[in-house]
Amino acid sequence: MGQGSTLGFILVLFILLVIVTKTFGTYKGRYNGINNGNENDNGSGALDRENFRIVNNTSSITFTYNNMPGAIQPSPTDVMLPRVGENFFELPFVLGSWISRTMSYTGTFPDGSDAGTLQFTLNERNLFVNNQYYRYTSIDAVSVPPGTAYTTSSLRLTVSDGATPFR
Repeated sequence: MGQGSTLGFILVLFILLVIVTKTFGTYKGRYNGINNGNENDNGSGALDRENFRIVNNTSSITFTYNNMPGAIQPSPTDVMLPRVGENFFELPFVLGSWISRTMSYTGTFPDGSDAGTLQFTLNERNLFVNNQYYRYTSIDAVSVPPGTAYTTSSLRLTVSDGATPFR
């Protein structure tokens, strides 16, 4: 095989590579969505997907996670202590589908009496359109124990003392 044939073969392979890349697109690792810039491309080619964050900012209620069918496990633990408790959830990644999971916690006071139930639904949709990655998230259907209030964003739910304001 001559030098011209080798060069021609390399040129054909390069052209095929360009065609395949343009046809199937490239994964840019960019998040564009309604998450206010919370997700980042860390430069390594791996995406930093921010997890859903649940915060217990009440002064006296301990929340214990209830395992529900099809539910995912919180991290780092099943228990959120008053004032300092946090749990993180990551929904399964399924491109093009809405993923929703309902989470439930039982609240207890320091004396062991029932404080009520905390329940909410996490929602996520991941899309890849025109060489762009989009992630849409929300927390809805929130129910909190009596005497507590909550605030939400697309990735965070905080439960605190007080009545929930009229929405």
